[in-house]
Amino acid sequence: MLIAMPGVRNGNVEALTTNVDICATLAEIFNVDMAHRTHGRSMLPLMTGEARSIRDWALAGVWGREVHLIDAEAKYARAPAGDNAPLSLWSNRWSTMPIHHMPQLQMPPPDERAVLDRMPGARIPVIRQPYRAGDLLPYWAMGKFSGNHLYRVKDDPDEENNRAGSAEEKRAAEKLRAALIEMEAPKEQFERLALI
Repeated sequence: MLIAMPGVRNGNVEALTTNVDICATLAEIFNVDMAHRTHGRSMLPLMTGEARSIRDWALAGVWGREVHLIDAEAKYARAPAGDNAPLSLWSNRWSTMPIHHMPQLQMPPPDERAVLDRMPGARIPVIRQPYRAGDLLPYWAMGKFSGNHLYRVKDDPDEENNRAGSAEEKRAAEKLRAALIEMEAPKEQFERLALI
């Protein structure tokens, strides 16, 4: 990522960041108080040289797929255990979710299982639609899973030596569990990933 800002000298920074940190950075630069909770951390201390790091780990992933924990030591991708369940979609934008250029892939509207709920850290209600086996899912959530993956970042930059199944994975799984707790992930996420 390239950032240019008045008063900040040219330089390189080797620090773990994620896309939600962009919003937090802009909010700090422009003195904006966020109306909702975000998980981003401002990159301004990195840019000004006040800090060499703003986070120890980052979570990543795509809804209905593996959940990734990235830190300075490893990249860990945890796949669902067994069926990809329990799985719910939380949204306040059901009307904007259809895939207009591929109408055969449009998701059905919420049904009788849907409930009004709140995202962690939010006051505004959203619809939570639970899914069960056989329900139509977005195409990105329908592919097969290849199990868990754990790679040492520095020793294995090409990610050729999967350490899943080792004692290292047990430690990575516990770090992921702790990160999900900190992010107030829904209980069903822990069940889906067998992290209970």
